[in-house]
Amino acid sequence: MSDANPSSLGMRDQSRTGIFSPTAGSWTNPVRWFINLNRRVAASIERKIPYAREDLYRRYDRTVVECLQRAPKPVVADVGGGRSCSFYELLDRSQNVRVVAVDISEEELKANEEVEETRVADVSKGLPFED
Repeated sequence: MSDANPSSLGMRDQSRTGIFSPTAGSWTNPVRWFINLNRRVAASIERKIPYAREDLYRRYDRTVVECLQRAPKPVVADVGGGRSCSFYELLDRSQNVRVVAVDISEEELKANEEVEETRVADVSKGLPFED
């Protein structure tokens, strides 16, 4: 049935082919057919999963802020802090949150004017803080 003409199929068989139905001329280029099939399957899945369209970076920022709101004396190390702190604009400044940006590049940290403190360190070798 894989090379059958969809118009020659019975109604029941046509409904079974669904998104897997070949388009005109698709059998001549199997790679193009597979890419198009993959796009259609992904689109149909994405419509059923609303959180798949959420920006995970913004979700991370919101999660950090939510955790800081529960802390009695909130201090956070923004590892890879570099030029800016992605969640800084979401912080409640009345809560006196202390943000310490840690980055391997001193030049990048000099550009970061948002945070209260910066530390130059290679975090793969350890964090620049006391226990």
